[in-house]
Amino acid sequence: MKPLFYHIQNAVLTLLVSLALWLIVIAVSNHIGFMSRINWKIYDILTRIEYNIARRPAADGVVLITIDNDTLAAVHERWPFSRSKFAAVVNNLRGAGVRAIGFDFIFYGRSTPEEDASLDTAIKEAGNVVLAAAIDEEGKLRASAPFGASASATGLVTKLQESDGITRREFTYLTRDDGNAGVVLSWSLGLLGTARKDLLCGLRAGNGVVECREAGGGIWKIPVDDYSKAYLIRFHGRTSDYKRVSFYNILKGDFDRAAMKDKVAIIGLTSSIFGDFHNTPIGWMPGVVLNANAFSTLYKRDFLTMMPKALSMSLALAALFAASILISLFGFKKTSIFIIPAAVLFFMVSYFILTKGYVWNYIRFPVALALIPVLSKKIVDLILHIWFTIILRKGIWIWKLRN
Repeated sequence: MKPLFYHIQNAVLTLLVSLALWLIVIAVSNHIGFMSRINWKIYDILTRIEYNIARRPAADGVVLITIDNDTLAAVHERWPFSRSKFAAVVNNLRGAGVRAIGFDFIFYGRSTPEEDASLDTAIKEAGNVVLAAAIDEEGKLRASAPFGASASATGLVTKLQESDGITRREFTYLTRDDGNAGVVLSWSLGLLGTARKDLLCGLRAGNGVVECREAGGGIWKIPVDDYSKAYLIRFHGRTSDYKRVSFYNILKGDFDRAAMKDKVAIIGLTSSIFGDFHNTPIGWMPGVVLNANAFSTLYKRDFLTMMPKALSMSLALAALFAASILISLFGFKKTSIFIIPAAVLFFMVSYFILTKGYVWNYIRFPVALALIPVLSKKIVDLILHIWFTIILRKGIWIWKLRN
């Protein structure tokens, strides 16, 4: 049986090595791609569980006007359709009393001055139309230039895609670097400002938030990443979860006008022919549905806020301290009786706080709870083995030879 001093020494050394490894992990974690990917994967799993169990309802005030396969079959024109057809849709929606109209694609292709004029007039008379801009393959801002002056706003539909190809966040704005001063608002923020006339989304940013001010003095705080000024999209639904009306039905005036009153109409592409599909935490979806989720996050003020870093760090350090001591005294097999339930409890708590609108770093706690203490114990055992079996014994042997 090993003396008490040995166990105390082992525990102290294991804890010190764990703390050293923890500091190294914290210092380099933002530069290690696989740790970030694991963190996002855990977030995706929790988001899918929330979507399938909690099923947060899509925004009631949002209707998708879909350019779907039925529309492509019914409209006897090649895409892009003539601008007069879009003008007719805008006029019909204006007549139905919609709160705002958002085109989530850019108008391109050949047209005529007469066609352009018809759409420009419809946009101007509606007074609540938001157009799209995007970053092209050369990194330049591309917008529906002929109609920008008539639109209520023009916003950026380009989303922030992570290194794993999944879209989870949207920019609130981007600073222009094309020689023009100022910034470009996100499309969702532009649509929000149009739908909420009493809301002024000035770009006062800092301390992890972008602020929007109501006419009455209230403040909306959008939680964002300080570097990218992007917010996490709260995914409320896939295509089937949103109320949809075919573009062709709107074009022909064959729709329930009363049901459209005071709604936000988002016009976009859903046919697979366009290839406008994006991978998200809850699966692939058309770009218009992704934009609807991003807008709904703002419209419903259903934000995801990062938990205070001090809290997550404190929990991770507590797990590190407890696991290091237990593993050094009892070994991993016996300690796993406590570690595994603690890990399960962590993920249950993570899901619970996600449903309440909070997220945190999902990789720090498991690393602090299991990986680092186990690795530290191996390192300490190796150090003690070398010390007792090689250095110390060799020193005693040399001492005996000299005496």
